Amino acid sequence: MKIPFQLHQFKQETALIIVSGAYDARLFVTKNGIIIQKKLENVLMREDGAEKEGFWRTGRIKVRKDTDSEDNKEHLREKFLHALRNDTFDLFLKEHITDVYLLAPHYISLAIIEHAMHPFLRQRIKIKLDGDYHYHHPTEILKLITREKKELGRDQTEKLHEKLRAMTERNILNSAH
Repeated sequence: MKIPFQLHQFKQETALIIVSGAYDARLFVTKNGIIIQKKLENVLMREDGAEKEGFWRTGRIKVRKDTDSEDNKEHLREKFLHALRNDTFDLFLKEHITDVYLLAPHYISLAIIEHAMHPFLRQRIKIKLDGDYHYHHPTEILKLITREKKELGRDQTEKLHEKLRAMTERNILNSAH
């Protein structure tokens, strides 16, 4: 899909955009004014008997098995993060990714950064937005990234002006003595 002209066009970079929920993620690659969804990673909650009812027998009494256990959720999350790590690394190699943008709820983004990203990709993270953007249209995602890049640009410009002012003040003080 072509990126609307008023949004960041990714002319100088090839970016990987990761938009994730707890057990699913969409991976986009953007470059030269085009965004393409490359992968949809999804681990179903029903997988591995996650929501099947089961019973244990203990003597004569039937005890309901805890089917929605934390162990199963942890297993599914590990499976999701492992698949995501493989997919992101493959895209990194194939597409020559220069920048990474991560949009996910805070607790998921921390897990993705820590467990599902190769160190090469961690170093390339430009923007991390916390929130549930998984079902947003790619144009909406690009609007968020464009707005954040503009804000970062303003912050960096202000910091640069502040440094220049500080340097100028130091030079004036040093030349006065």
